[in-house]
Amino acid sequence: MNKWLKFLIGVIFVAILNTGFFLLTESTDREQTFWISWGFIHLAFAIALIINVFVVEHKKLIYGYTDMALSISYFAAELVLGMLFIIALPTHNIAAFLLQLILLGLFCMVYIGFLGMNQKTAAAEIESKRNLMEFRTLVETMKTVLDSVEYSAPYKKRVEHAYDAMNGSPVHSEAGAAAIEDAILTTARQLKEAVFEQNEEKVNRLCEKIEELIADRNRYLRAHQ
Repeated sequence: MNKWLKFLIGVIFVAILNTGFFLLTESTDREQTFWISWGFIHLAFAIALIINVFVVEHKKLIYGYTDMALSISYFAAELVLGMLFIIALPTHNIAAFLLQLILLGLFCMVYIGFLGMNQKTAAAEIESKRNLMEFRTLVETMKTVLDSVEYSAPYKKRVEHAYDAMNGSPVHSEAGAAAIEDAILTTARQLKEAVFEQNEEKVNRLCEKIEELIADRNRYLRAHQ
């Protein structure tokens, strides 16, 4: 369903509710507390409607559920508090305004706090995906090198050992390990050329260098866990 249609349905629902309520009650002498509470209830409904229609649709479910739960919880709490003042405490207009304003402020603070947490989580997910892609690039490059080695080549076991070392390295990464990873990728490409040239001495030397770089990467990641 179109989001604007959902929003329109919500507005129509509120309009029908208000029309029915005021026609049925037929009271022209309402306390100030009623209008304060009625206004806060409608504001809470508007916030929940806007968040659930326009915000949640553009977020992943884990974040959308958080926004949805917070907005609906605020509306439910405001509805209970507002009706309490309307029905049981109709003359306490100052208390009605202050308490409902405090409830609105608490919702805003919690919601903003969750927005910050969601942004940090989203940034961490993006960084994690980037690290995973970069690591896969390293492994796939090394796998290409291994596949290009002839079965009878005397250095095949050496290349396999370097590949196993890389494949066994942690998938996660840190920004500080980028230089080491770049060096690994560069060396793996050099190794590919050496395999193509069938230069055994160069292949063995580059495999040794790759294993040393991977060991450096592993030590760095362990130290920065």
